[in-house]
Amino acid sequence: MAIVRAQPDHHPVKVAAPSSASSSADSDTEAGRTAAALPPSDQAPIPLQTSVQIDDKPAIPLPGWKRWFALFSICVAVFPSNFNNTCIMSAVPEVSADLQTAEHVVVAANAGMFGAMALCVFVWMPLGVLLGRRTAVLVANAVVCACSLISALAPNVVVFTAFWLISGLTTPFLLVAGQTILSDIFEPTTRGFATGLILGMSTIAKAIGPLSGALIVTVTSWRVIFGASALVSFTALVLCFFFVPSATGHGPQKHPSEIQAQPTARRGPLEILLMFNPVAVFRPMKDPRVVLTHLSCGLASFNLYSLLSSIRSSVAPRFNLTTPVSSGLFYLAPGIGFLVGNLVGGRLSDYTVRKWIVKRGGMRLPSDRLRSCLPATLLLAPAGTLAFGWSVQERAGGMALPIVATFFQGIGLMDAFNGLNTYAAEVVPESRNAIISSKYLLQYTFAAAGVGISPLLLQNVGVGFTFTLTAAAAMIGGILIALLVVSGSGNGVALPRFKTNCGSKENGSQS
Repeated sequence: MAIVRAQPDHHPVKVAAPSSASSSADSDTEAGRTAAALPPSDQAPIPLQTSVQIDDKPAIPLPGWKRWFALFSICVAVFPSNFNNTCIMSAVPEVSADLQTAEHVVVAANAGMFGAMALCVFVWMPLGVLLGRRTAVLVANAVVCACSLISALAPNVVVFTAFWLISGLTTPFLLVAGQTILSDIFEPTTRGFATGLILGMSTIAKAIGPLSGALIVTVTSWRVIFGASALVSFTALVLCFFFVPSATGHGPQKHPSEIQAQPTARRGPLEILLMFNPVAVFRPMKDPRVVLTHLSCGLASFNLYSLLSSIRSSVAPRFNLTTPVSSGLFYLAPGIGFLVGNLVGGRLSDYTVRKWIVKRGGMRLPSDRLRSCLPATLLLAPAGTLAFGWSVQERAGGMALPIVATFFQGIGLMDAFNGLNTYAAEVVPESRNAIISSKYLLQYTFAAAGVGISPLLLQNVGVGFTFTLTAAAAMIGGILIALLVVSGSGNGVALPRFKTNCGSKENGSQS
């Protein structure tokens, strides 16, 4: 395999590959020489950073067009994960009236939806192993499609809530499987951008969901929301069937995540039952880096969903907004911020990785990409949250200040999610699937807390103090990210070697 070292001019230089008999030893020797060349401070171990493992396998060889079609298929599949629950946030009165129930029941069902999303890992993580990743993705899309259709036709709140929760129990798996697939088919230096796109589609759902829900309930029934979700899930099912690769049949080298994602031949009933042991989800949390990553994502999610679930109830009295559409327009500002944060954050993350590779003379650390989101998490998101809350509370700045504040808050939050999600897929490669799954467990638990608690806080302490609390959550998350960066800068590993023969078929497939 050819060895590539990153040079300051960003042009890879091909070095003669060692013989197969000595390649491993030579690679270890060169890594040792590189580590020895670092300053003493960079060689000192940091207790928190117990080990650094880099996924040094090349990406699964796929034609360039199929790689991007696979990415597009995953993006479509994750869209319903945040579309239904954010649409309902701006349509609670209409849903409760049609189903002849109280508004707080619909709000509780929405919070329960996030709770079900948190529990997804206990069901779909073992199913992904039993069925195989590709088959599990297809089954999950079919389940979401069927549940959305039944929710759209539900005659009462019990049927509606039951199938909505089943859908919520399934949708996060598509995000988990999607991120592991991207980690296998994209190189580390482009992985951040690919992750940004898949999160961007999820973010588009957050951005247009509340306004779409407001528009839909203004002109037609809220049931159209779930009908549209069913149509998107069916489209994703067809796309994934044709374009999402399986974990086998792509060359002799297998990623650890691929091996875990393949179905095994035959398992006994007891062995299958043991696969649903919840301990497997919590096992990666023995690593302090994983715990800090999950807590950072959870705190950012608490901030995000506290905002989304509170906009209509906080801005409508302030600006005398009486229709769902007028309140729904306020969701555009954070929604656009989400999109900008995803697109800019992904590119900035990859740029930061390349910059630090050159800075270290050809060495990469998973925590490098987290450096790019520190300003956003420590300054942008908390400042935007505080400005929104207190401008509404004190009736200052007219409409402009809360709109601008939520825009920058959205940028900061999505920049954080982009770096953290990619880092979670890289930090311990052989446990990638379990780490991403357990991350969503904590992330959606915090989201459920945000959706359930923020309306109560608004009623009891006011808008300003409510968003002071959520700003503090975002700030603490930023501090945890900074701790990950500081702890991760003490150990180094050799930069993964990739084949980059200019003009070769393999290189072309990575375009």
